[in-house]
Amino acid sequence: MNDLKLIQDYKQLSEYRLSFNELAAQVFHIDFEQWYQRGCWDDTYTCYSYIDGNTVVANLSVSRLELVLNSQHYKAIQIGTVMTHPDYRSRGLSRKLLEFVLSEYEAKCDLMYLFANKSVLDFYPKFGFSPVHEASFTVPASNQEPKRSSLRKLDVNVAADWELIQTLAAERQPISQQCGVIGATGIFLWYCLNVFGEDIYLIEDTQTLVIAQYEDKELHLFDVISKEPVELTALLATVISSAISSVHFHFTPKFNDIEVAATPSLVEPDTTLFIRSNCAGMSLPNPLRFPLLAQA
Repeated sequence: MNDLKLIQDYKQLSEYRLSFNELAAQVFHIDFEQWYQRGCWDDTYTCYSYIDGNTVVANLSVSRLELVLNSQHYKAIQIGTVMTHPDYRSRGLSRKLLEFVLSEYEAKCDLMYLFANKSVLDFYPKFGFSPVHEASFTVPASNQEPKRSSLRKLDVNVAADWELIQTLAAERQPISQQCGVIGATGIFLWYCLNVFGEDIYLIEDTQTLVIAQYEDKELHLFDVISKEPVELTALLATVISSAISSVHFHFTPKFNDIEVAATPSLVEPDTTLFIRSNCAGMSLPNPLRFPLLAQA
């Protein structure tokens, strides 16, 4: 440990940033460099890393944002990109990084949360984090005639489309007053660049972005970006086809016109939501599904 140094907030230092990116690619097979080069890595996302020389060997990142839970707003810290180079594991580096971040932010927020994979489910409860069960939400597809004329697929590599995506994302309402996020524009744009680049659609007459994937007879709805409240009836009439039989929501849906009931999850999740709250009396919505495109 004596030869390792703790550094933070170094995104503008290319040597460290590129080393961080190499570690992320090695551990999680993900990339941050394009996100940085496009100006999406803002000051709400901060890396805390151990370096050996000039090489990042362990990291824990913090995203500062605001959660909306049951229509109440909370200052929140999301912990993510927790990783250690294979040659430096079993030295307690993740534990030390987590302890440092807890000491830095505990008095500055109402709650902290993270998503943990199956290999570390026993780790985070040692630091006061509690697991939260997430539900699934599905609704039968409407029999309305699709209105394809107003739906246009966007391309993140077309300058005008990318500018529109950024503008709408920055001005959006939370996806839900039951469970929504404010200030996670950077995270959303990372998903647009790295995961859902082929799945971004614009409803032109309402200037609403929809992140969706079509699989056989199912539509997976990952996000809806709008400056105005969304009516599910109109939304489905635009995004479904006659072949779609059901719509699956990857967030907690709350619409004025249709109530979407929770359904038992048929697949064990890859990650588990953990929350550590400093706010007495805070209640979580039940059922709950955290917006996928706000997960760091």
